[in-house]
Amino acid sequence: MKKLLWMALAIITAIGAKAQYREGTWSLQPKVGLALSTLTNMPKLTATGDVDLDKTFFFGYQIGAEVEYQMTDNFSLAAGLNYTSQGSNWKDYKSPAISVNDCKIDLGYVNMPVLANYYLLNGLAVKAGVQLGVLVKSKFKGIVEVADPSGRVPLLLDDNYKDDCNKLDVSIPIGLSYEFDNHAVVEARYNLGLTHTNKTDLHGEKGMNNCVLVISFGYKMEL
Repeated sequence: MKKLLWMALAIITAIGAKAQYREGTWSLQPKVGLALSTLTNMPKLTATGDVDLDKTFFFGYQIGAEVEYQMTDNFSLAAGLNYTSQGSNWKDYKSPAISVNDCKIDLGYVNMPVLANYYLLNGLAVKAGVQLGVLVKSKFKGIVEVADPSGRVPLLLDDNYKDDCNKLDVSIPIGLSYEFDNHAVVEARYNLGLTHTNKTDLHGEKGMNNCVLVISFGYKMEL
């Protein structure tokens, strides 16, 4: 039974890999995506003396393009350039004395991924590589409302956090993509940060790394 399953898998792989990907061809893929991200080791924020704000996910976006070279029928190399909006949020908090809303670290990177793609079946590829990111935006944002005798006083936080962050970010992207017959491509890619985003965090300690999941949609054009 096991031999039959392995034979069936080999036949499916051979049939799927032969038709769509021609050795020696170049292609361009513009793409847009949704980015779900967080920062490891991000500190809790203290709203009052006994209440800590836990972190939650940041919803951002990605826009960019990749160029791919088909080295063999089922193996290719790709290089890209994209902008990704990412970061991490803190959960909202409200009490009679104070409320905290939309508190976040908002980051923006210009990323340059280089990936190896292996096509398991016709259109289905697994990929891994390395990515270099350049920080172009870093903000610490939030809305804090404090109660006083005249009512609740809103305080808008919109601080430049860029001087406290490292300018370069290195990550390992791994992913899975599928190309349809009309050359539309859907992809899920996870970027695991290897370098610290911050020189010092909000409490003077090092250690925050980017973790980003991107679901993207693109269109592949042969050059």
